[in-house]
Amino acid sequence: MKALNIIFTLNDKKIEVHHKMLTTILDYTPDIKENKQIFEDILSINNWRAISTIAHYDNLSNKAVKKLLKSDRHGIHTNLLRNKTIRQRLTHKQIINIINLNNPIHCEEIASNLSDFKKANKKKLAKILSQHTDPYVKYKLLLCNHKKLSIKVLKRLCKDEDPAVVSEACRYINLRK
Repeated sequence: MKALNIIFTLNDKKIEVHHKMLTTILDYTPDIKENKQIFEDILSINNWRAISTIAHYDNLSNKAVKKLLKSDRHGIHTNLLRNKTIRQRLTHKQIINIINLNNPIHCEEIASNLSDFKKANKKKLAKILSQHTDPYVKYKLLLCNHKKLSIKVLKRLCKDEDPAVVSEACRYINLRK
């Protein structure tokens, strides 16, 4: 990451902004579209807390979202997935890439909020998530999306190894009869 020189000016006096000050400033920086470039620029520095804070913001450029999706820092993808505005902007390919990281927390967030992914094929995502190894991902998929899941997916989940998944999937199939 490149160095970013951040200077705070007050009455012509300049103070260099250190990492703790930056995160405090970000906490009070309005999440508005006029600040998109500032958020994007801050993503180029090595400050996990600042990057994590920005991942919560709604007003991010596409370039900023792509940078955040490339991050391997703990919690960044989770913060993006918990942001409804960003969920609506993520493409099918971006969501598949997150699923392929095989982090159950990410997959649970996707399963819980499947209807928010406006640019994705939700049926394909449901099929992929219904085959996840973590039973809680499948359980969340059922609880949050049972009315929209295909009978084929529900039948597959009725044969799952986890008894709670089986119970819920079979119950939802019976409710449709």
